[in-house]
Amino acid sequence: VAAFGAFRATDGDAWIEVPAQPLEDSRSLKIDLFSDAPPHARRRIVVKLNDVSIWDATVASGVSSIIAPLPHPIVGAAARIRIMSAPARTPGAEDGAPGSGSVAVIGIRAVPDGQSAVSNTMEAFRSRLVLERPPAQPMLISRARNATVVIAIANAGIRGWPTTAELDDPVGAVNVALRWQRLGTTGPYVADNRTPMQVSLLPGDTMRVLVALDPVGIDGRPLAPGRYDVRIGMVREGVAHFSDHGDPLIHLEVEVEP
Repeated sequence: VAAFGAFRATDGDAWIEVPAQPLEDSRSLKIDLFSDAPPHARRRIVVKLNDVSIWDATVASGVSSIIAPLPHPIVGAAARIRIMSAPARTPGAEDGAPGSGSVAVIGIRAVPDGQSAVSNTMEAFRSRLVLERPPAQPMLISRARNATVVIAIANAGIRGWPTTAELDDPVGAVNVALRWQRLGTTGPYVADNRTPMQVSLLPGDTMRVLVALDPVGIDGRPLAPGRYDVRIGMVREGVAHFSDHGDPLIHLEVEVEP
């Protein structure tokens, strides 16, 4: 995955040559893309390996993860991965209307057998989170002045983490969970917020995520002023929080001002 905020932009047709051997040991190719286009617009993407088409479909605006099957055997010592994109189109636009936006490649990775398969158990899902540039605590926030933190998130398990977009369903997707509790209490959580993962992570992948601390309760109302313990970890939606199975959490002391 590209460095935080970094993309490798294309003009609609780009290629890269890589050693063929790692691809021989892999079942598929994972490509993370960013399509700069209006909401609801879709863009056709074609991926070729040594001039053989391995993926041809459309992607939505924003970030998408493509899993393209690899043909075998791969002939030669090097393989050329070519990515072509068409202008983004909005449904209902007239034929001949100009498309919009551009596409950028975030990262490319070969996927070994079994890594992209989703497991039915949580034992295969493990995370490692590091808070970058830890802020002074307590962090002072309000509805008018939110705060953000940057967290380096690593997939330390043996299965890939699917996104909601990949599953076309929130259940089973992996996201960042922020559970708020009144400082010094053992009562129920008063807020349970989410930062969606826009890119799926394979085992060993790491990415930096900008996480917003938004003081909104479970009931949708602003949290009352006071101090809170914000516990940040990963969650597999509709299944379990990673911390329920032993993963450590990041704790932030936050003071919500009126």
